[in-house]
Amino acid sequence: MWPDLLDDSITLLTSNYVVWETVCLLQNRIGFEAARLWHKDILGVLDVLWVNEGMHQRAYELWLNLGRKRLSLVDCASFVTMHAYVIEKVFCFKPYFADHGFALIEQILP
Repeated sequence: MWPDLLDDSITLLTSNYVVWETVCLLQNRIGFEAARLWHKDILGVLDVLWVNEGMHQRAYELWLNLGRKRLSLVDCASFVTMHAYVIEKVFCFKPYFADHGFALIEQILP
């Protein structure tokens, strides 16, 4: 699936919150070198969308309302960012993104 996403006609986007969360996760679970390599090799093919103050506030309010459903603040920031940039498709391993109106890439690609 990952090679299919590297097609030149597909623009891969992420948010600075997802970058932060991923680097922290990799560093804590696998080590600094893994986090550095991800940042160098994988992040290089992605465009980073920056969560601004207003988006952060909307994400925080959403998290307060939905957090009991085990959604993280980063998940909520992703929802807000995707809505702000009219992004409809997501490549992730969290099926509840579909519950919030996004099409999961695995359901789209052949």
